[in-house]
Amino acid sequence: MTSNLNEGLLADRLAATQATYRGDRVLVNALGDFIRSASERQIVRINPIAFARARNLPEQQVIDLFLHARKAGLLTMEWHYVCRGCGQIVESFTVLNDAGEHFFCNTCLGHRDADLSDFVEVGFSVSPAVRASRFLAPSNLTAEENAEFSVSENALNADSIPLRQVFKRDTIFVCYVDAGETRTFNLMLEPGHVGFSHGRDLEVKVGKSGPNDPVHCVYRENRVPEPVVEVAPGPLEFHLTNGTSSRFRALALKIVNPERWSVKLADFLSGSQLLSTQTFLDLFPSETLMSSGGLAVKRVTLLFTDLKGSTALYDRIGDMKAFNLVRQHFGVLRDVITANEGALVKTIGDAVMASFTEPSNAVRAARDMLTQIAEYNAAAGEEIIVLKIGAHCGPCLAVTLNDHLDYFGQTVNLAARVQGLAEANEIWLTDDLYRQAGLSPDLKDYDADQLSVRVKGIDREVLVHRLRLQKAGHPRG
Repeated sequence: MTSNLNEGLLADRLAATQATYRGDRVLVNALGDFIRSASERQIVRINPIAFARARNLPEQQVIDLFLHARKAGLLTMEWHYVCRGCGQIVESFTVLNDAGEHFFCNTCLGHRDADLSDFVEVGFSVSPAVRASRFLAPSNLTAEENAEFSVSENALNADSIPLRQVFKRDTIFVCYVDAGETRTFNLMLEPGHVGFSHGRDLEVKVGKSGPNDPVHCVYRENRVPEPVVEVAPGPLEFHLTNGTSSRFRALALKIVNPERWSVKLADFLSGSQLLSTQTFLDLFPSETLMSSGGLAVKRVTLLFTDLKGSTALYDRIGDMKAFNLVRQHFGVLRDVITANEGALVKTIGDAVMASFTEPSNAVRAARDMLTQIAEYNAAAGEEIIVLKIGAHCGPCLAVTLNDHLDYFGQTVNLAARVQGLAEANEIWLTDDLYRQAGLSPDLKDYDADQLSVRVKGIDREVLVHRLRLQKAGHPRG
């Protein structure tokens, strides 16, 4: 039996997860098997996308499973702010409510804007009540383990090599330095750049003559950037003093090609993707409250719908019947949005606003909306609900309005304005979205016109694509 595992509690919380998840039991069993057999390191900061791919499971279903497991107390969830300069996890939060719009990296000495699309990752850990892991307290790890674990597992360098591998390969030294302690390191330097987590960087210059003078660094709180020290290849004595009141983990890293140094995250659950996951909004509605300035989303696709002739509908069948029809159509649209891996952000009168991480999913959702509403009307025996749809993609701010998640910015405005141009049973897409979606096979039943239009609030012409169902057929899924 795995050590530190509470099998009875695991069984109870797996059952609670299954009761609300109502998905394939195979996925729940896979999670249970993983919790029982994985190493202590593997059960902390679990990436649901990597978990799904390793087992050939549907990614969105695994994300939903992990969210239900969190609700059942089987897993915990963390939002990680990753530094775009060094790939280290700088701040972590269990709820988005605690997240700020900016953060500071003490290694890079750089102020960063929180970017929900590219550098805010979401991870899950097994609840310590179910199975304990020493990796839940990184300060209790060895210095080598701490250094590796501080780097995002999803971070890659310019050559798409995992950054953890780069750190392991090119680390010169790593150790803890106690408060008030001075450590001395005798380094043998090769040409290139040496970066220090708690000291001045070194530039080892070919042609610079030695011997090198000793380098002394005192690390204090509120450290400020210092000039790089130029030194010669060969031996160097490096003295590091901890001038703070607490222990820290120091690291020196050889940076082989500083001109090509870059960091990106790949194959991870981003903060923006989670905000466009309907299960998250349904299970944790209070956790979408965020800082007053909002959080940046580099890429999101926003889709708006509205009803054609809703005023006449209310006049014709009366307020009560019309209201019920509108509510039913909201249910149809919500199901379509969720099936295409999006989230219903809000309803506005008779209109719907939805968000998607992938542009192609938004376009498929628009197509499926028209299909489902056509079937709804056919069952009713008349064209009682008529949709107009528009969408655009781009950057914006995720904000809290009226205690709920919302989006703000020109991307929102343009998506709404483009929807306002649509007529009955039309889909209007901006050119940015149309090109990114790359969905010509999915739109084979639609005639497309390219137009250059002006819309209110935008001081330039906007290139758009108007999609209308061909007369001879109906959309095919």
